[in-house]
Amino acid sequence: ARELLQVVRNQSIGRLRKQRALTSLEEAEKLPTPGDLTSREVEENAFISHMLATLPQVERDIFVLHVQGGLKLAEIAKSMDIPAATARWRFASARKHLKAALKAEEQRENGTILRKG
Repeated sequence: ARELLQVVRNQSIGRLRKQRALTSLEEAEKLPTPGDLTSREVEENAFISHMLATLPQVERDIFVLHVQGGLKLAEIAKSMDIPAATARWRFASARKHLKAALKAEEQRENGTILRKG
């Protein structure tokens, strides 16, 4: 799960790099310095939020509580009054969904999606 957040983070950094193709020195001066993580963090958080929004609500809740909240799946299951196996299944489903969404996003950015017609 943590590796998925790292993938999301790396994807967002890659997106930022692509969006910041420099054409002049003036543009380079407008970019945040490497030490200025504020704008980068804002964009990363927006990308992560966008990816999480693609999940069904229950899966998103479980994923966020486990990955960002640090709760064990058994604890989440108990708090949601569902079987632990269901919480594990929904978490796995969320991971699978996010991986597919990230792959689709990467393909869109690289222009590799074939269009019908």
